[in-house]
Amino acid sequence: VPYEFEDDQWLALDDRAVGIDYAACHIRDFYRRQLEAGGVLAIGKSAWSDHVTSSDHWALVGVPSESVAYDGKTVITARVILVPLVATTEPAAAGVKAENQFYARPAEDSGPYFKNPDGFSGAPVFSLTHTEERWLYNVIGVQSAWYESSGTLAVCPFTSFAQAIEESLTDVMNSVANAAIDASAV
Repeated sequence: VPYEFEDDQWLALDDRAVGIDYAACHIRDFYRRQLEAGGVLAIGKSAWSDHVTSSDHWALVGVPSESVAYDGKTVITARVILVPLVATTEPAAAGVKAENQFYARPAEDSGPYFKNPDGFSGAPVFSLTHTEERWLYNVIGVQSAWYESSGTLAVCPFTSFAQAIEESLTDVMNSVANAAIDASAV
């Protein structure tokens, strides 16, 4: 789906002192309808989880920038990949950011999915759990940083991200409602 990237439409939540570095954008109805027509479904709140809940696997889904190609005119192609991850300890360089992040690395037997994680920033990390005859997924994080020396990905917990977005949206909606009340009182 072609998408008009508008900087002023993004909400940025940035408190690097505690490891919060999020951005989100409201998808206008025009784009939402196109995505829905193509079979894309939003991840519902029932699929939000955390990295401490038991699961069988973790996986990063994203587009490494090395796979993106542009013909110089109109066609952009890219490769979406799923990278199996394993939990790991925080790298020494993490410092205070470790308070609001968890860490993973590509599984050793997962093969060379990418050379450089550039392009994965903001990519979702999912937990996968096999129950009876089906697989369940939950979004548990948003990829945030790469520690090349240890091959470690830093991941911001999704619930922190989602709750911060919900609080910001609630504030905006309250402001809009109050402005409407003030305008009607004039």
